[in-house]
Amino acid sequence: MDDVNFPIQCLSLVYSKFGVPCILRTPACTELGSRKNLGPFSGSQVKYIGVDIKTSRAKVNPRSKAPSATPEQKRGSQTAVVDLENLPETYKQHSASEVFLGLEEEFFAIELGHTVPTLQSMDYLRRIWWTNPRQYLASTASNFAKGKDRKKCFMGSIEISTGKHESPKALIADLIERRTTFAAAARTALIVPIGSLAGHECPSNTASSHIHVGVSPDSRDRVYSNLAYFLPLLAIASACSPTMHPQPTCLSNRLAYASLLGGLKEDREYRFQDIILSKRLGTIEMRVFDPIPELDRLEVILTLVQEIAKYPGTFEFNREEYNSNRQNWAVNGLDAGLEKKLTELREIVDVDRHWIDKPLGPRLQETYSNSSIAEMYAELDSIWRAPTGIRSSPKGYSQLAALKGIAGYYVPRMPFILYKGYLEWYGKLPK
Repeated sequence: MDDVNFPIQCLSLVYSKFGVPCILRTPACTELGSRKNLGPFSGSQVKYIGVDIKTSRAKVNPRSKAPSATPEQKRGSQTAVVDLENLPETYKQHSASEVFLGLEEEFFAIELGHTVPTLQSMDYLRRIWWTNPRQYLASTASNFAKGKDRKKCFMGSIEISTGKHESPKALIADLIERRTTFAAAARTALIVPIGSLAGHECPSNTASSHIHVGVSPDSRDRVYSNLAYFLPLLAIASACSPTMHPQPTCLSNRLAYASLLGGLKEDREYRFQDIILSKRLGTIEMRVFDPIPELDRLEVILTLVQEIAKYPGTFEFNREEYNSNRQNWAVNGLDAGLEKKLTELREIVDVDRHWIDKPLGPRLQETYSNSSIAEMYAELDSIWRAPTGIRSSPKGYSQLAALKGIAGYYVPRMPFILYKGYLEWYGKLPK
């Protein structure tokens, strides 16, 4: 096809009748969403102070491929310092201003008396959708369980996404606004940002955080390899998926046992793997992360991602090694090999290893084991809502609200959903 222009024009014409532009495909580093007019649900906000992370982007690890250091640099330090003014052209293209970040945040919305989401999740999205269809066409989404899991829990996670940003702090500010909007629209539900549903074996019904990294096309493969090299460390830092019995305790149940995601394939564009090249957006999409409700932890992870993406050298990524070790670090966390990678990472970014040694998952596991699923879900709701200043007041399931959500949100977005899916599977990676 010409590929996508004619169908996009058709859908744009349909949506324009309702004042909704059809933004189905954007090139790398373009808007993943917009922050304009978040609607009447925006409420009071708690100021987020953030964390201070020192970066040392000019340092090049001796194990990576990078421009050669001068004799004076070698004598002065064992770690060569790159002359940023005299980098080869390929590295100059990869400047700080050319690394953009975007986030898709998934979570479950669960009503009082339930431990799994219901179709009422659609109604919370409907309330947002109709405040500004132009805004929320591409920046909200719904998911469903797959296959036999639908008999246990049909409704899946729901999603809000940010725009593109040049810094983690700007992305966090955007996310707080979007969380505030949704928190007000879903006061009657618990917001549960967790990798897999506790107490239920529904491996296809998961939630995650997808971090999009926008770089120039000619540096995309190199940045992909560098991010993949450190991916286990970043995934461990995000672990928020307590064990579903009878499996043994692990850091991330979602990653350690069967789910939609799996090891990395030779085809980097295949959707269901830990890190991909997004055909629809042209970004490097990191899908490995569990939901990250703590904003300070999210800012640390975003900073690590961005600094790795800005790094001018190339780390030797081994896909087979990654796949063979994947379950081990998802269950047990750091091992000797990852300790070495952590040392390398800290030569790029001076990150406190606390964020990798102490993910949220084990704390939730303790709450789950010592109390109940309901108590763990309430704790997650409190963490997620804290920056918004909007507390939940859970109520039971309403079939009428579910019907309103399906009719008022899912049905009007069907053309967009179908064609978005087409692009993700059959589109061409933007050049």
